[in-house]
Amino acid sequence: MYGYIKVYADMVEYVAQRTPDYRAFFVGGGGYTLPRHMEVRHPRATIEVTEIDPGVTETNFEQMGLDPNTRIVTYNADAREIVEQKQGGPRYDLVFGDAFNDLQIPYHLTTREFDQRIRDMLKDDGIYLALVIDKLQGGLFIPSYVRTVQSVFPYVYITADGTYWNSPFPNTYVVAASATPIDFDRLKTIRGQGANGQTVVNVMPQAEMEAWLQSTQAVLLTDDYAPADNLVAPLFVERGF
Repeated sequence: MYGYIKVYADMVEYVAQRTPDYRAFFVGGGGYTLPRHMEVRHPRATIEVTEIDPGVTETNFEQMGLDPNTRIVTYNADAREIVEQKQGGPRYDLVFGDAFNDLQIPYHLTTREFDQRIRDMLKDDGIYLALVIDKLQGGLFIPSYVRTVQSVFPYVYITADGTYWNSPFPNTYVVAASATPIDFDRLKTIRGQGANGQTVVNVMPQAEMEAWLQSTQAVLLTDDYAPADNLVAPLFVERGF
């Protein structure tokens, strides 16, 4: 299981500890790894996935063990479209952003306007968790993404399955955001994905995160200006693509 999926899974347990009948929404289906895990582990949970490519969903049914009688509800449409339709409906405890495929980033899922729609979907203590692949030291996309999320959510954290805060290399991070503080002390009490049931979630210290953010040239991503491709372009160059 990928490290970021373990981070996601630990955050699910954090929410389920207080709300076993939680509601979760996934932006991106991929291999349906976590939704299937949640379906088995938490039978009272409501799990919804928006996956733009119906072929991905079909492959999960045909090749990857997704039960035809699954409780997981899938919308084969663009996530922005479904999120717009969800406005004013029942609120969610968790929203997962898993539509960034390595360096392929749908720009319209990175903007302040999209983040505001996500916040409006969440309960007051709901949590938005988004996968980001970039370099904390020298990267251009992740500081802009974090700054943008901060313009909507009062509490924003950078988390990972390790302490990669000073790494000059690309790593996988999970940006966590909420309208209320996340209790990371309580998180340590859940049965996590690490050795001996410990949580794998590491959190970048807030003071360090703010100092890092101030040292970058972060831009605010909006529907009018979201140069996500340009911000990840240096990583393409480094890889020799």
